[in-house]
Amino acid sequence: RRLDRYQTLAKMAQLACAMLEEALGALLESNTEKARRAIELDAEVDSLCRDLMLELLAQMQDNPRHIRACVAAQSVALALERIGDHTTNLAERVLF
Repeated sequence: RRLDRYQTLAKMAQLACAMLEEALGALLESNTEKARRAIELDAEVDSLCRDLMLELLAQMQDNPRHIRACVAAQSVALALERIGDHTTNLAERVLF
C-alpha cells in the first residue's frame, strides 16, 4: 500500500504537536508521566518518517517528474522528525 505523502506529513505534524504539548506540560508541572508520553510518541514520528522516505524514493524512481514535490515533502518530514527529537530532549530533561 502506498503512503499518501500529505496525510503522512499531517499525521507527523499532529504527533509532533502532541509531543510538544506533553513535554511542555511535563516541564511546567514536573510531570514524569507526561514526559514519558512525549518520548513514546517520538517512536511513531520516527517510524512514519522512515516509511515516508522510502515511499518518496520509490515515487521519484517511478516518475522523475515528481522529484521536486517529493524532495519538498522529504524536507518537511525531516523537519518534523527533528522537532520530535528536540521535544524528546526536553522531555528527557524532566526525567533526568
